[in-house]
Amino acid sequence: LRRYFAKNGQAGKGSLCEGKHGDDIIIKVPLGTIITELHRQEIDNDEDEDDDDDEERKGEWIPKQIIADVDRLDQRMIIAKGGQGGRGNAAYVSSTNRSPKIKEEGGCGVEKVMELELKTIADVGLVGYPNAGKSTLLSVISNAQPKIRPYAFTTLWPYVGVVDIDVDINHRVTVADLPGIIDGAHYNKGLGLDFLRHIERTKLICYVIDMSGEEGREPWKDYSSLRRELMKYKKEILLRPYLIVANKMDRPQSSDNLAKFMKKLRS
Repeated sequence: LRRYFAKNGQAGKGSLCEGKHGDDIIIKVPLGTIITELHRQEIDNDEDEDDDDDEERKGEWIPKQIIADVDRLDQRMIIAKGGQGGRGNAAYVSSTNRSPKIKEEGGCGVEKVMELELKTIADVGLVGYPNAGKSTLLSVISNAQPKIRPYAFTTLWPYVGVVDIDVDINHRVTVADLPGIIDGAHYNKGLGLDFLRHIERTKLICYVIDMSGEEGREPWKDYSSLRRELMKYKKEILLRPYLIVANKMDRPQSSDNLAKFMKKLRS
């Protein structure tokens, strides 16, 4: 938990001078950040009320509402507004009271607890089962250096690489290697919702299918299961354009499996 406190404004001065406003606190966040306001979940506490200061007895922080979705460069927004400045005695001068001795206190600023969640923004998202070869593919087509190991769930967070399409006109696309998905991801199994939240922020979905069948899975079933998991999470995702990459085509059974896959895809 990180705390930010804006400084107070300065007091007014003589000769009808106003006090200086307190400086704003500007917090820079990456593109793709979701800002959610949290509030304490009320819990029943049958014990002595003297324990109210105990953090463990106040309940968990739970989401209240999404405040902002940072989806464009140089986007600015006010998350917590400072208090209204008070008025000095000059504001109370009247024809009958030329030198008032009263003043107005400034108001308190807003205090909020926020959760910042980064959802990867990329042009293309690589989607597939663990060990489908997504990380290897990204390392070949881009400058990214994802962790590559011969076991499942090597990728625990997205890696984003930049692919140069046409250097002369500086045409580039960003490609994200997303954590592997398993059956039941929409129920938060495996990396579950962590994966599915990232795929929401890609413009094009690239299904990376292991055609070798060496992991004991059938390529067509893998593809169908991936589509089904996305549909159960948020069916609008399936309306986005997509590609299918037949991966690991250097394995003995890959050509036969690809032929079967294409036959089912066309039917």
